[in-house]
Amino acid sequence: MNALIKVSFGAMLAFRRHGEAEYTTADGTTVVAEPDAPRLDYRSDGAFHGLLLDSSETEEARIVRVPLFREGEGTWSMTCTLAQATPLSKTGMSKTLTGSGRLVFTYRNGIAKCFAGALLYEMPITEASVAARMTLGGRAAVHKLRYTPRALPDALAIAQSHGNFEVVPPEQIQRRSVGGRPRIQENGGLRVPEHYSD
Repeated sequence: MNALIKVSFGAMLAFRRHGEAEYTTADGTTVVAEPDAPRLDYRSDGAFHGLLLDSSETEEARIVRVPLFREGEGTWSMTCTLAQATPLSKTGMSKTLTGSGRLVFTYRNGIAKCFAGALLYEMPITEASVAARMTLGGRAAVHKLRYTPRALPDALAIAQSHGNFEVVPPEQIQRRSVGGRPRIQENGGLRVPEHYSD
């Protein structure tokens, strides 16, 4: 059960967006993606930035295919930049986060844990679900997403995770304003950190 099967974003996800949206190609050209077409964005140096997901653009990426998925035990690893986004929403083990790096989520024996170089949080979980969204709300650039059908030991999850993330308290989560864009608040605003590349 520990064998890994590589699955591309396209095979793992069902993607949706109501309108057109811009992104940057590997050669630095800004192009417009058609409705329902994913935006695989690149930085100015040509390095892959990630799959862009912006709630103000009504973008949604549902996880629909995960080989060897187990409801009682597993590990998700996500290299990403998040701005008030909830990674792996609908799995019962996620909170709204801001930050950049590699998150590792483990679940086993009714406990889910999130690591980012250290334990970020843990919470009870009744049953993990594969029917999840890659992220919910806010903005995100997801560089890599990986699933393993076993829960890593805490020490290994700490060693494989890194970056700087913070849990956003529910009262500080910014709601969409008129026009769909997140409001920028005076007390800190919506900061999108630099993407961490591994």
